[in-house]
Amino acid sequence: MLLRSGEEDWFAQLRLVFSCTDEHGAEHRYAFVRWLCEAEEGELPMQRLRWATTTSPSGATIAWYNVIDICSIKGPVLLQEDPTEDDYFYYNKYVGR
Repeated sequence: MLLRSGEEDWFAQLRLVFSCTDEHGAEHRYAFVRWLCEAEEGELPMQRLRWATTTSPSGATIAWYNVIDICSIKGPVLLQEDPTEDDYFYYNKYVGR
């Protein structure tokens, strides 16, 4: 899916949608996502993405997951798996419109 944060667009895989109620009784809707980031260019003329990582407090490199406000989701996109390399994807902005 495509997300908007400020003036930037980000890509993420939607893993879970949930809601909760705060202490004032207001309902909030969130999404649990796994982030993607730009990768070096591949063999196809499209934007190439890979799974994003972060560093844990212990110093290990781990997959980057996060909880976001559901209102920041712009919409679904089609990511095509890179046929030559695992965990890499191509975003073709012309597919799925």
